Amino acid sequence: MSVVQDFNIKIEEEDIFVYLNYKGRSTYVKICFENNYDEEYLLTILKETISDTIGDINVDTCLFYWDDALLFEPDIVPLIRSKRGCGQFKLTLKDGNKANEESDSGTDQRFFDDAVVTSSKLRSSFDEEPVSRKLLHSLDPTEPATRKSIIHHACQFIFKECGAYPTNIQKTALINALMDIFPGLKPQEKFVVKWFQMKVKNYRRKIKADDDKRGKRKASDVDDEQLKYIKNQVEFLKTCDPNDNIDSIKKALKETLNHRIDLSAKDHGSIYSNYKIFCHNLDLIVYDFELRFPRKNPRIIGDLEAFIDAGSTIYRVEGKLSMPEPECLSDIRKLCCIFHYTKTPTANKEPTFTIQQMLEDFIQFSTDDDDTKVSFEYNTHPTLVAQGSSKKEIHKYFIKIEESFVVLPEHISFYEAFDYLIQSFYVFNVDFPRTLTVFYNFIMLNIYQIEAKSKYDQKKPKIDDFYMKPRDFLHKVQQYLKGGE
Repeated sequence: MSVVQDFNIKIEEEDIFVYLNYKGRSTYVKICFENNYDEEYLLTILKETISDTIGDINVDTCLFYWDDALLFEPDIVPLIRSKRGCGQFKLTLKDGNKANEESDSGTDQRFFDDAVVTSSKLRSSFDEEPVSRKLLHSLDPTEPATRKSIIHHACQFIFKECGAYPTNIQKTALINALMDIFPGLKPQEKFVVKWFQMKVKNYRRKIKADDDKRGKRKASDVDDEQLKYIKNQVEFLKTCDPNDNIDSIKKALKETLNHRIDLSAKDHGSIYSNYKIFCHNLDLIVYDFELRFPRKNPRIIGDLEAFIDAGSTIYRVEGKLSMPEPECLSDIRKLCCIFHYTKTPTANKEPTFTIQQMLEDFIQFSTDDDDTKVSFEYNTHPTLVAQGSSKKEIHKYFIKIEESFVVLPEHISFYEAFDYLIQSFYVFNVDFPRTLTVFYNFIMLNIYQIEAKSKYDQKKPKIDDFYMKPRDFLHKVQQYLKGGE
């Protein structure tokens, strides 16, 4: 038989074009399906034509598919005949050897193409159980209930012996074995074949459904166990002593990070009241911040200092010769120059907040004789506390939030303290104060290269950047740092 190359060839009354697809290769063959030919002969002709056309296929063990449906050999010819009026029929061919799989239900999904089905094996399987043994001695195997039980047991047998994808030869051998063991079924052989085919498909479908359900239950069990573990870790973080077993605390922080972030979006309770560990251990604030934003730039403190120095220089160059009030540590006064370019409007078309207002929400001062525990006004956002003999002589810093004080290391620079303050906003999941929103957003975007808001916002997670004055200032600082002015 030759391969048809011309789509426009005239289709004769008894001819049909069979579209073959095998391993991604496609071709057409023309088969003469005359009505006086029996189905077995036509099936033989079809196989020979396929073998002649596709040289590397074993037609005795291959599987025949119509779309996604696996075909039983006795149904192939009748199905093609039924489609004859369409002029063509699509047949997909697959090798009989399946990849090794085993379902959770215990049914082997492999294809045992070397398994031999015999009458003696089938009879022995019927003889193994009392219920199936009774079928062997049935007086009328054509009785519907008996026949159904026989076919059911035969289906279980072939799945056990040949796997979930028995070859056509194995299925034919099973039917012959059934006719040998139960001669009374021979008058109904044609129907038995169809019932058996349907039973095989249903049984395979049931196995797959059971495995899918079992897989979902397993996944659900894993999810439930994982969620339970995460919740236990969260409770541990809420109650543990921050000075004990730091490794266990860090492990819990890492494992619960995403869960805690999600909770912070739903739960309006304060982080610093739920997780006291952060108020008593600065290292945990640093660790939690770096879990969220791994440091890509180890020189961030130096870059921050250089940026603020450049900004204060530009402030003076533009004619503002004196530093802005108040009189305090020179580094803080330099920062006030950045405040000048990043003022936040009080409302639409309203004046911006003043530098003094911005400074009050940024830092509070204390002398060495002050009691830092009681001498400051209440703020719900982190605020830097600078302590020293005067506002120009600072030697100690704290981070204050509500009634808690986080002690910073001794003898650190103002820029290091500023870095800790920024991290605390993200760890405590707190909005930047309204007076400093533009300032902090400017610092995060252009120095820290972080786009996320300090307080997690599921709908609008990124920082807004729509003010022109900070952009112009940024350009001037970048030009200055490159050696411009």
